[in-house]
Amino acid sequence: MADPHRNDNERNGGSQGNVRPELLAPAGDLDTLRVAVRNGADAVYFGARAFNARARAANFDDRQLMEAVDFLHLHRARAYLTLNTLISDQEADEALRLAEAGYRIGIDALIVQDIGLTCAIHERMPDLRLFASTQMSIGNERGIQAARDLGLTRVILPRERTATEVRRLTAFAADIGMETEVFVHGALCVSFSGQCLMSALQGGRSANRGACAQPCRMMYALERDGVEAGGSLPRLSLRDQSLFDQIPSLIASGVASLKIEGRLRSPAYVGTVVGVYRRALDGEFLPGDADRLLQAFNRGGAFT
Repeated sequence: MADPHRNDNERNGGSQGNVRPELLAPAGDLDTLRVAVRNGADAVYFGARAFNARARAANFDDRQLMEAVDFLHLHRARAYLTLNTLISDQEADEALRLAEAGYRIGIDALIVQDIGLTCAIHERMPDLRLFASTQMSIGNERGIQAARDLGLTRVILPRERTATEVRRLTAFAADIGMETEVFVHGALCVSFSGQCLMSALQGGRSANRGACAQPCRMMYALERDGVEAGGSLPRLSLRDQSLFDQIPSLIASGVASLKIEGRLRSPAYVGTVVGVYRRALDGEFLPGDADRLLQAFNRGGAFT
């Protein structure tokens, strides 16, 4: 039986400090998944038709899940299935069956949020690698230790952590046989991951159930004593994140995985972004790569 706490860098014969991290790409459908691999993704994360944080994506039915895993493994890439929403008691058996189905077809890891489901999966399939979604809001050493105690093998750190904190938490994780993963490109939420209630309160669509309506992207006006001040602007809409110019320091930090957000984005977008980051990881920068990222998608002509 495989040791789920033995990280991918160790499998590759190295340690976290001297092995390049994997490049992890998003896919909302099979076409995007194929494009991601052809542009250099080491792994792809994707969701089934239920229990994932991007319900508006096309996502994958049972046949497509098998096809995705087969394609990824044929091209020596890893398959990560998302089960990263909170579930009700009435949904627990169905969610566990989905995890078991993924296990049977050979997924390499599950990305999870719900603690109860995490415990059930680990009890039923102890050799299946489990990754703590950023939706779990794990951003300190005690949280990483607790994740390990639950059977998780990797923590996806909150985007809000500084470079210094990422290095410190990654070193701590490595000491207890855990990995860290960080987002390097894509949309930023106005709230902490897993903590935003805005969509649920405004329209009954919960971000923790995969149905965020993104009210933070809407136009808002400021009023004082009933008088509008400053006009309607996207006041809560953050620019997209890009750590393209920080790849060397991220490699040095020892993180196991660099993650691109975008399961709702087009194949063209994913292909462009994956290609640029692949070259950056390989030290093969091309003139204009930074501009290619901006041209693929941006909010307000710049990144955060």
